[in-house]
Amino acid sequence: MTLSGSGKSTSITYTLESGQQLTSSLAALLPPCGARSDADTIYQPRILGVGDFRGDGRSEALIELYRGASTQFPVVVGIDRGSVETATVIDGANACQRIFPIAGSVTHGNGFACAVVAGRPGFQVLQAGLPNPAKATAYDWYRADYQWQGLNLHLVGLEHRTYPVPAAGGMAPPLAAAWQVHCQGLPAWVA
Repeated sequence: MTLSGSGKSTSITYTLESGQQLTSSLAALLPPCGARSDADTIYQPRILGVGDFRGDGRSEALIELYRGASTQFPVVVGIDRGSVETATVIDGANACQRIFPIAGSVTHGNGFACAVVAGRPGFQVLQAGLPNPAKATAYDWYRADYQWQGLNLHLVGLEHRTYPVPAAGGMAPPLAAAWQVHCQGLPAWVA
């Protein structure tokens, strides 16, 4: 898998085991969702890693579109129905989501995990944040559980908890996961 070009004109090329190459522009993979196009956010894309996100033996790529001060903004790209596609949330409050932020700062965290969800291959999107950073006493923690159908993500469940701000030196594992990435083939921490 390779990236070529720059910004919105970047193309991704997959080389299949047969030697056949499939190519698509990143901008074409991010058509408008409502009034907004994720293609407007492509600055200096780079491949962060390649892993088996869907648990089906085929590799998907995690491609960063841009980076903020403490957060990376990648998409998951793979092969579905013979073409290059992006993972897309199909239903729920975040329908049409394609960018899955990772990392963060002490006030917020974003991560995801590839896991079994309700008995099938799934994807868990994790988020933690301090609702009032000036009075930092507890994080709001959220997990959205999705199941894969091709590269489409279907919402199965949502979970919300609060966790006290930890003392120096450690976080509860569920809270810490909101700053991490856990998928086969990817490093546990992508920065």
